[in-house]
Amino acid sequence: MNCCLCEGEIESQLTLKGEVFWDKGHNPHPIRAGSDQRCCTDCNDNKVIPIRMMLITGAPNLYPNENEGEELSPEHYEALLRLMEDSRGEEEQD
Repeated sequence: MNCCLCEGEIESQLTLKGEVFWDKGHNPHPIRAGSDQRCCTDCNDNKVIPIRMMLITGAPNLYPNENEGEELSPEHYEALLRLMEDSRGEEEQD
């Protein structure tokens, strides 16, 4: 199974004994919507979770048509990435 964001292979999650317990990746919402959409751990950690946190903690409402069930449009996604980069720049200056 490949990541819907980077198209890389989705790695299996292993127990401490090395046994596979999950191989379906992560939910990429709000970047992508749909039950058939899955992302890899790297995209989940570095793209999906930061955008979710921005939306939770007061980033401008960038959902299309104010409908939180929809996936973000490419324009909205790019705007959130710019906000993330700007906030990281501010943290480095502090």
